[in-house]
Amino acid sequence: MMKSFGDFLKKYWPLILIEFAIVMFYVKVSPVSETSNLNIIISPEILATLLVGVAAVYSWTVNRYDREYEQNLQMLKDIDEINSYYDGKGDYSIKDSCRKHIQELEEKECYRNTFLNTYLLYIDEKLDNVSNVELPKIATIKQKYSNKYKIDKKYVRYSKNYTESAEKNNLEWATWYSLEESFFDNIDTQKVIFLTIVGEKVVAFETTGENLKQLKSTFPYRNSKKHKKVYDLYISGDEKGNYYESTTKNKLDGFKKTKTI
Repeated sequence: MMKSFGDFLKKYWPLILIEFAIVMFYVKVSPVSETSNLNIIISPEILATLLVGVAAVYSWTVNRYDREYEQNLQMLKDIDEINSYYDGKGDYSIKDSCRKHIQELEEKECYRNTFLNTYLLYIDEKLDNVSNVELPKIATIKQKYSNKYKIDKKYVRYSKNYTESAEKNNLEWATWYSLEESFFDNIDTQKVIFLTIVGEKVVAFETTGENLKQLKSTFPYRNSKKHKKVYDLYISGDEKGNYYESTTKNKLDGFKKTKTI
């Protein structure tokens, strides 16, 4: 009870001082107003209206933060549900819109050191990792390709196959690889292998680091708490061995099929 009263005073002490000052002013000028025309504007009715009005405006102002906080917290919960619903459907524009809302909240200093900021980091991490979720056997498959082609495992990337997106565009598969800024360091002469699974079959294709760096400027990117920038490679393939940027449908050169193991 004492804590609640203390919180109340902490929040509303300026209002108490303002209204006390108004009342004291009224007490001082009220006797004078009774012998002048000021009694029209300085009256108990006007005083009561003024006190109520000031209290209403002050209360609306100080509680606006709480309202916005709750609204933004609910928005993050909605984003979490939206992300879960669209996971696997390949609707990249929806997920990109969610990220923009998250980035707007990240820029607000008033939410630092609050639960909302902690929850924001949690949702942001889920969105960052959505394309990197791997089944237990994927790690084994990646290691096999790493050993076979004698490249570091970090250059063997996996994405789930977004079947709904592939079927909608009459393609064999559709993938989404998140590539952090540091991934492109010293990559020019490096072979990069991408993996996905279509049904029970592993699909592997590759490109050079040099080609990937040249394409980098065309990839949509986002800021991340964990990395400075994260680039999103949305790439799809058809049965003829052609590769496409999924969001623009533009054909991508420099990619080729990798012999499966």
